[in-house]
Amino acid sequence: MSNTKSKQVAGQFEQDQNILHLWFPEQVVLRDERRVTTFFDEVIEDWINTSPGSFYLLVNYQNLHIAAQVADCYAANIKRFQHRLLGTFRYGIPADFTGVAVSLGNMKLQASANLFPDEATARAAINQERTRGKAGLAKDEARRRGPTENFAAPPVGRK
Repeated sequence: MSNTKSKQVAGQFEQDQNILHLWFPEQVVLRDERRVTTFFDEVIEDWINTSPGSFYLLVNYQNLHIAAQVADCYAANIKRFQHRLLGTFRYGIPADFTGVAVSLGNMKLQASANLFPDEATARAAINQERTRGKAGLAKDEARRRGPTENFAAPPVGRK
Protein backbone atom coordinates (compact mmCIF):
# COMPACT_ATOMS: atom_id res chain seq x y z
CA MET A 1 0.00 0.00 0.00
CA SER A 2 1.39 3.38 -1.00
CA ASN A 3 1.64 6.13 1.57
CA THR A 4 2.09 8.95 -0.95
CA LYS A 5 -0.50 11.68 -0.97
CA SER A 6 -1.68 12.95 -4.35
CA LYS A 7 -0.94 16.55 -5.16
CA GLN A 8 -3.77 19.08 -5.06
CA VAL A 9 -2.10 21.60 -7.38
CA ALA A 10 -0.70 21.28 -10.90
CA GLY A 11 1.02 23.92 -12.93
CA GLN A 12 3.91 25.13 -14.98
CA PHE A 13 6.30 28.05 -14.96
CA GLU A 14 6.21 29.86 -18.31
CA GLN A 15 9.70 31.31 -18.35
CA ASP A 16 9.22 33.35 -21.55
CA GLN A 17 6.25 35.16 -19.95
CA ASN A 18 7.49 35.07 -16.33
CA ILE A 19 4.16 33.50 -15.32
CA LEU A 20 3.56 30.72 -12.83
CA HIS A 21 0.30 29.14 -13.99
CA LEU A 22 -1.49 26.94 -11.44
CA TRP A 23 -4.66 24.84 -11.66
CA PHE A 24 -6.42 22.09 -9.71
CA PRO A 25 -6.87 18.79 -11.57
CA GLU A 26 -9.41 17.51 -9.05
CA GLN A 27 -11.87 19.22 -6.76
CA VAL A 28 -10.25 20.87 -3.74
CA VAL A 29 -12.44 22.13 -0.89
CA LEU A 30 -10.89 24.45 1.70
CA ARG A 31 -13.36 24.59 4.57
CA ASP A 32 -11.16 24.75 7.67
CA GLU A 33 -7.85 26.32 8.69
CA ARG A 34 -5.93 23.03 8.66
CA ARG A 35 -6.88 22.33 5.04
CA VAL A 36 -6.06 25.89 3.98
CA THR A 37 -2.61 25.75 5.59
CA THR A 38 -1.84 22.28 4.18
CA PHE A 39 -2.96 23.46 0.72
CA PHE A 40 -0.73 26.54 0.81
CA ASP A 41 2.20 24.52 2.19
CA GLU A 42 2.01 22.49 -1.03
CA VAL A 43 1.67 25.60 -3.22
CA ILE A 44 4.72 27.20 -1.58
CA GLU A 45 6.91 24.09 -1.47
CA ASP A 46 6.12 22.75 -4.95
CA TRP A 47 5.56 25.96 -6.93
CA ILE A 48 6.51 29.25 -5.29
CA ASN A 49 9.88 28.10 -3.95
CA THR A 50 10.81 26.39 -7.22
CA SER A 51 10.06 29.40 -9.43
CA PRO A 52 12.82 31.95 -10.05
CA GLY A 53 12.75 35.51 -8.73
CA SER A 54 9.55 37.55 -8.84
CA PHE A 55 6.80 36.53 -11.24
CA TYR A 56 3.14 36.85 -12.19
CA LEU A 57 0.82 34.24 -10.70
CA LEU A 58 -2.03 33.05 -12.95
CA VAL A 59 -4.51 30.74 -11.22
CA ASN A 60 -7.42 28.76 -12.66
CA TYR A 61 -9.84 28.46 -9.74
CA GLN A 62 -12.04 25.86 -11.44
CA ASN A 63 -12.19 22.92 -9.02
CA LEU A 64 -11.10 25.06 -6.04
CA HIS A 65 -13.76 25.90 -3.49
CA ILE A 66 -12.99 28.17 -0.54
CA ALA A 67 -15.49 28.56 2.29
CA ALA A 68 -16.13 32.17 3.32
CA GLN A 69 -15.35 31.39 6.97
CA VAL A 70 -11.69 30.72 6.12
CA ALA A 71 -11.08 34.09 4.43
CA ASP A 72 -8.78 35.25 7.27
CA CYS A 73 -6.71 32.07 7.09
CA TYR A 74 -6.64 32.34 3.28
CA ALA A 75 -5.31 35.92 3.56
CA ALA A 76 -2.66 34.92 6.11
CA ASN A 77 -1.46 32.13 3.82
CA ILE A 78 -1.25 34.15 0.61
CA LYS A 79 0.65 36.79 2.59
CA ARG A 80 3.38 34.16 3.12
CA PHE A 81 4.53 34.55 -0.51
CA GLN A 82 3.15 37.95 -1.63
CA HIS A 83 6.67 39.41 -1.67
CA ARG A 84 7.55 37.08 -4.58
CA LEU A 85 4.66 38.15 -6.81
CA LEU A 86 4.43 40.88 -9.42
CA GLY A 87 0.67 40.31 -9.34
CA THR A 88 -1.93 37.57 -9.03
CA PHE A 89 -4.55 37.03 -11.73
CA ARG A 90 -7.42 34.60 -11.19
CA TYR A 91 -10.02 33.07 -13.48
CA GLY A 92 -12.59 30.26 -13.47
CA ILE A 93 -14.01 31.24 -10.07
CA PRO A 94 -16.89 28.88 -9.22
CA ALA A 95 -20.35 30.27 -8.48
CA ASP A 96 -20.12 29.76 -4.72
CA PHE A 97 -18.49 31.66 -1.87
CA THR A 98 -14.99 31.17 -3.32
CA GLY A 99 -15.05 34.60 -4.99
CA VAL A 100 -16.19 36.17 -1.73
CA ALA A 101 -13.40 34.45 0.22
CA VAL A 102 -10.78 35.51 -2.34
CA SER A 103 -12.03 39.09 -2.33
CA LEU A 104 -12.15 39.26 1.48
CA GLY A 105 -8.69 37.77 1.77
CA ASN A 106 -7.24 40.28 -0.67
CA MET A 107 -9.02 43.18 1.04
CA LYS A 108 -7.16 42.23 4.22
CA LEU A 109 -3.89 42.46 2.27
CA GLN A 110 -5.01 45.71 0.61
CA ALA A 111 -4.49 44.04 -2.76
CA SER A 112 -6.71 43.66 -5.79
CA ALA A 113 -8.40 40.27 -6.15
CA ASN A 114 -7.99 40.40 -9.97
CA LEU A 115 -10.90 38.08 -10.83
CA PHE A 116 -11.45 37.41 -14.53
CA PRO A 117 -14.01 35.31 -16.43
CA ASP A 118 -11.47 33.28 -18.41
CA GLU A 119 -7.79 32.63 -19.00
CA ALA A 120 -7.51 34.88 -22.07
CA THR A 121 -8.88 37.88 -20.17
CA ALA A 122 -6.57 37.18 -17.20
CA ARG A 123 -3.54 36.93 -19.52
CA ALA A 124 -4.53 40.21 -21.21
CA ALA A 125 -4.62 41.84 -17.75
CA ILE A 126 -1.13 40.50 -17.01
CA ASN A 127 0.11 42.03 -20.27
CA GLN A 128 -1.50 45.36 -19.36
CA GLU A 129 0.10 45.22 -15.91
CA ARG A 130 3.46 44.34 -17.44
CA THR A 131 3.19 47.32 -19.83
CA ARG A 132 2.07 49.63 -17.04
CA GLY A 133 4.95 48.39 -14.89
CA LYS A 134 7.52 49.05 -17.63
CA ALA A 135 6.10 52.52 -18.27
CA GLY A 136 6.24 53.26 -14.55
CA LEU A 137 9.85 52.09 -14.36
CA ALA A 138 10.76 54.27 -17.34
CA LYS A 139 9.14 57.33 -15.72
CA ASP A 140 10.95 56.64 -12.45
CA GLU A 141 14.26 56.31 -14.29
CA ALA A 142 13.62 59.59 -16.18
CA ARG A 143 12.87 61.36 -12.87
CA ARG A 144 16.10 60.03 -11.37
CA ARG A 145 18.14 61.24 -14.36
CA GLY A 146 16.60 64.72 -14.20
CA PRO A 147 16.07 67.05 -17.15
CA THR A 148 17.42 65.90 -20.50
CA GLU A 149 19.23 67.92 -23.11
CA ASN A 150 15.89 68.31 -24.92
CA PHE A 151 14.58 70.29 -21.98
CA ALA A 152 14.50 73.97 -22.86
CA ALA A 153 14.06 76.58 -20.17
CA PRO A 154 11.85 79.53 -21.10
CA PRO A 155 13.84 82.47 -22.45
CA VAL A 156 14.82 84.99 -19.80
CA GLY A 157 13.42 88.51 -20.11
CA ARG A 158 11.03 87.75 -22.99
CA LYS A 159 7.34 88.28 -22.84
